[in-house]
Amino acid sequence: MNQEAWSVFAGVAFGPTHWIDTPDLDEAVARSSRLLGPYRLRRIGPGERPHMRMDHRAIGGLSLSRLSWGAAVDVLPDVPLDDYLLTLPCRGVADAVQAGRPSRAEPRTPALAGGGQVFRFSASADFEQWLLRFDHRAVNAAWAALTGSDLRRPIVFDESLPTVAAAWQSLAPTLALLAQALP
Repeated sequence: MNQEAWSVFAGVAFGPTHWIDTPDLDEAVARSSRLLGPYRLRRIGPGERPHMRMDHRAIGGLSLSRLSWGAAVDVLPDVPLDDYLLTLPCRGVADAVQAGRPSRAEPRTPALAGGGQVFRFSASADFEQWLLRFDHRAVNAAWAALTGSDLRRPIVFDESLPTVAAAWQSLAPTLALLAQALP
C-alpha cells in the first residue's frame, strides 16, 4: 500500500493553540531548539514570509510534533543529534544529507535522521511534517532486548523509508497504535 506516511497520525489532536506560532524565526529556533537540539535556520526562498508553527507532545522516551516554517529553509543542526528523528511529511519536500548520503522526504517517503550522525536538510516553503523524536537510550535498550546482547556500536538506520517498503509496512501499525493511545 502506498499511503501517505503522516496519515497514521491524522486523528491526533493538539490543544487549541500552537506551542510555537510566530513569524520571528529567531524566536522559533530558540524555543524549538529546547526540544530538537541546537540548530540554525537559513531562509533560502526569496520574498517569502516565514511563520513557524509547532505543536508538541512528550510521551515518555519519545515526542510527537507537527511543524512547518512557512518558507523555504535550510535546517543546520549545530551538533550531531544522538536521538533519532522520524519525519512524516504532510506536504512539500525536504532534501537531506546525512553522513554524506542524500535522501528526500515527502508524503509517501518518510525519512530518519540523527543517531549520532551529522545531518542537514533543505525544506520547501510548503513543507509540513509530523516529527517523532526517539530517545537514543530507549532505541538502544529496545535493540538490546530484541537481540539479547549489548549494543557494540551505534545503530545506523537507512535514511529513506518509502511507504511501499517492508520496513514501513512493519512500522506503520505500531505508529498507528501509538497514535490511538494518545490522550
